[in-house]
Amino acid sequence: MKIGTCTSKPGQIAWGELTLAKFEGQHVRVPVAIAQGLKPGKTAFISGGIHGDEANGMWLVHKFLEELDPKRIEGTIVILPVINTLGFKQKTRRVPYDNKDLNRSFLHVRTKTLANVIAENFLEKVVRQCDFGLDFHDSGYHQVNLLHVRIDQRRQIQEIRNLAVLFGTQVVLERDGEVGMLAVQAYKRYKVPVLTVEIGGGELALNYYTKSAMQGIKNVLVFNGMLSGRIRLPKVQFFSFVKEEYFSGLDGIIKTHVRLGELVRKGTLLAEIFSPITKERQLVRATANEVIVNIKSRSLISKGDIMFMALKLNDSELHIRQGSKTAIYRKASEIYRLYKRRVGRKRADLIV
Repeated sequence: MKIGTCTSKPGQIAWGELTLAKFEGQHVRVPVAIAQGLKPGKTAFISGGIHGDEANGMWLVHKFLEELDPKRIEGTIVILPVINTLGFKQKTRRVPYDNKDLNRSFLHVRTKTLANVIAENFLEKVVRQCDFGLDFHDSGYHQVNLLHVRIDQRRQIQEIRNLAVLFGTQVVLERDGEVGMLAVQAYKRYKVPVLTVEIGGGELALNYYTKSAMQGIKNVLVFNGMLSGRIRLPKVQFFSFVKEEYFSGLDGIIKTHVRLGELVRKGTLLAEIFSPITKERQLVRATANEVIVNIKSRSLISKGDIMFMALKLNDSELHIRQGSKTAIYRKASEIYRLYKRRVGRKRADLIV
């Protein structure tokens, strides 16, 4: 396999560069690695850094590369630690020079900006050659995300939902995917399912969720026959489309009373904000039964800033810890049955 200057070799990890655009006489290049197994199989891509200030996605892809042994895989994995190299150099989310969000630029348009050109070439030169992909993000500068995956609720693509279940996060955020997103356009154009993974934030390379995220990658590779090993899934996954954002009502200092991933009931005290100037105080309580998926990373807060993002749950979902099995758990079991049929009972080893 050849991508840019990178040519794969069986049992090795090859490195090179891929030119995605030319701008003002200069080439926009991204690093690319190809890990080719000793046996043929599927082709996948793993990417980070579509947004140039999202350190955790890039960090996780780097850690995956460090631990990857190409002699143990079947098939080929294309790894791109940072796609938006221009944004990374300037520590900004968007593509400099046209100020466009690269993850809204995967579009066929008549008049192309720099971000459109980068996105189009990435689709054509990388995504088109793959069977599926995992794309890693974080929440950017001011917030920290719970490790979770995001899927397009509007289009209901089963292959992507299967990837979401298999990756094995406790929370799956269903949303209306925007036109121009990589995950939306990759499937629309080439029928390549791409799973969006969110992990950490605050421009800090956090290790809290690295182990779980690495297991998620392994789960997907094992299911697709590219790696031997165990698939580990949580007993329950929460799928939610209803997102709640909490905004600060004043300038002050915030003290949070909940953790990422915590399940809270309506009325639970989430945080208190104190203004050292006016002496005002704001108590922030949950407006519904929810799971906390995003928290502000800093104690100083301005009026109008987002403090938390939560996903709403119904009453029955709050009792799952006591062992009730939901439809989501049955979906995970169905994935397991598919896995057993594909590889045979002797190789099937799933832990919940």
